[in-house]
Amino acid sequence: MMLGTTYLGGAYFFSIVLLSRQWQHVWLGFIPITAFAGTLGIATLLHRDRFEHTRWAFQIWALLYFSVPFFLPVLWYRNQRLGTTQSPVREGKLQPLIRIFLVARASF
Repeated sequence: MMLGTTYLGGAYFFSIVLLSRQWQHVWLGFIPITAFAGTLGIATLLHRDRFEHTRWAFQIWALLYFSVPFFLPVLWYRNQRLGTTQSPVREGKLQPLIRIFLVARASF
């Protein structure tokens, strides 16, 4: 369930990346996705004896988790350099009641 939730969150994030017009809205999400993909790549290497290497699903899996940890930081760096010419977008503040609810919800 944890991996499924992570994949759904990643799908949501990349849909926001595709729809967003400003780098300031999405740049921070590339860091945890790189860490996640790198961790799964390492886990794949450590448990490579448990996979069937001839199946196309494993080949796609390996391609993703061995290339994404190198591709995303390059993409992040290039966009970070290009995105510094724009002023950062000011976000609205959360209301105190909403903050209390979010903190209370996170503690459960």
